Amino acid sequence: MKYCFRVKRGFSAIDSIRPGKIEEIRFGEVNARAMKFVLPSGEMEMLLTNITDEKWGIQDFADLYHMRWGVEEEYKNLKRRLHLEAFTGKTENTVKQDFWASLLADNMLGVIESEMNDEIQEARKGKKNKYEYEANRNALVGHFRSYYYKILSEPDPDMREEMMRHMMDRARRLVIPIKPGRNNPRTRRISSHHHNCKTNV
Repeated sequence: MKYCFRVKRGFSAIDSIRPGKIEEIRFGEVNARAMKFVLPSGEMEMLLTNITDEKWGIQDFADLYHMRWGVEEEYKNLKRRLHLEAFTGKTENTVKQDFWASLLADNMLGVIESEMNDEIQEARKGKKNKYEYEANRNALVGHFRSYYYKILSEPDPDMREEMMRHMMDRARRLVIPIKPGRNNPRTRRISSHHHNCKTNV
């Protein structure tokens, strides 16, 4: 299986590699190719791959990694915002149950967020705003976590619809501007969540 993934700073096998170069490295019993290059933001990116074809240059690997950036962002959303790894127990069944519950919540959030963004764009048509606006995903996640279980467990469909509308009305007030070309550095946080303190679903 071929791979290409990003490694964090401090990975000793790559630290000594010069930026803009691809070098063969070995750590343990694994042979790989490692590279460093500077992103437009000025941040140093480090990649590791087992693709040995020398026709591939640094830009090819940078483009390849960029293609999966959306996937990595989704993993980040699941881990940080929905606390995917904060399992309620250690048994296989519990982990699977929490995992699928988090995916269900994320899919529901995606649908709600898409509908809200359409409504936001429609409501702001003709307004001379400096930026376009979208739903604040962090705020939406917070409201969603407060309503998620109540909505799913409510037997009355009219009441479920009312709760959903109320949740969206609250989140709709907290929109954020879409600033083109903005590229903030990544922030690295250490999660304090333990396997037995899951509260999102």
